[in-house]
Amino acid sequence: MYPDHQYRYRRRHALVPHQHAAGADMTTIPIWAGTLTQILIHAESGCRHSALLAARLLEQLSEASELDDDTRALCERASQRFASQGEPTHARPA
Repeated sequence: MYPDHQYRYRRRHALVPHQHAAGADMTTIPIWAGTLTQILIHAESGCRHSALLAARLLEQLSEASELDDDTRALCERASQRFASQGEPTHARPA
């Protein structure tokens, strides 16, 4: 784990679009908002459907051209994690 100041410095760059201009493509803002909503619903209720929706939205975000490599990898890992949390649990025979 990074010491706190190094972690914040490293993540700061991930949050800035590559274009660094006022006219940067911001089409992913609604997807970010929807993803956060589904993550919070899942965190509060354990809803598997919300976990699956969050996984799908994170997958969409990981394909966005304006993300840097670190954020893309983070979205991919989180997508896989939420997808596994959203899988139905089946009763096993005794």
